[in-house]
Amino acid sequence: ENNAASLEDLCSNLESVLKFQNRIIELKIERDEQAIARHDVDFVIVDRTFIDIIVYTRMWITQLIGTEPQESFTPNAYRALRDISTKCVSGQEKYSGVIYVPFMEHVPWDIDPNRANRNLIGEFTEHSSHFIDEIGGESKNNIYQVTGVSISDRVSEVIKFIKGI
Repeated sequence: ENNAASLEDLCSNLESVLKFQNRIIELKIERDEQAIARHDVDFVIVDRTFIDIIVYTRMWITQLIGTEPQESFTPNAYRALRDISTKCVSGQEKYSGVIYVPFMEHVPWDIDPNRANRNLIGEFTEHSSHFIDEIGGESKNNIYQVTGVSISDRVSEVIKFIKGI
């Protein structure tokens, strides 16, 4: 028997979104701390940051608005977003820098029920920009958005950014 839930199932109501995302935060903190504690590497690169977590949480909760009773959903959703945002800002402060690599239109998109839908890329990018603006301060200066189109240009940009940290 397979008890695994699909991403659609996990995003079907506020309680499951919050439980899922809080568990993701716990695991992310644990894994990042293990990676940072290593003494055999000069730096650690992760493919997901706390920005991803809060952005997906915001998107999924926004999609739920109107599908659950408003009298309890809206205050709980805002409170939950505030709490998760606080955790994500705190987690994000551990990074020396963040490299945002936008989606490349010429790269094929693999359809996977456990992954976000390709149609959400524009919304994800918009929410990411808002969150980056919100965290501000020192960490904002270490957020770099790759602009190159070719893979070699992107690699060069990333290497230059890392050398500057």
